[in-house]
Amino acid sequence: MVDRRDAERVTVDTRVEVFDRNSGAMMGVLMDLSPVGFMLNTPRPPPLNNLYQLCLQLADGEEQRCQLDVGAEALWREDAEDGSHAWVGFRIIDLSDEDAQFIEQMVARWQAP
Repeated sequence: MVDRRDAERVTVDTRVEVFDRNSGAMMGVLMDLSPVGFMLNTPRPPPLNNLYQLCLQLADGEEQRCQLDVGAEALWREDAEDGSHAWVGFRIIDLSDEDAQFIEQMVARWQAP
């Protein structure tokens, strides 16, 4: 997989499911995250160069905050060899100040040794 990141991302250590805000469909599971983007593992990759309103939901209920709303653009895609899923890279383009702060806190937590 070619690295196309603009910022260092951290591997997500909690299950975070990503849903399309418009359709309600689950798009996949978050694999890594930075304050400016993320990678999604999905069985149904979305078309590239499109904008999406997404809801990121922490599935384990540990966090005080359980949901983030982001506007993101799908920039790249890498298909698995067996065709069962793909990795899709997104750039965050719209995010509330509160959600941006929460992402920064999560990234810091996941970076901690």
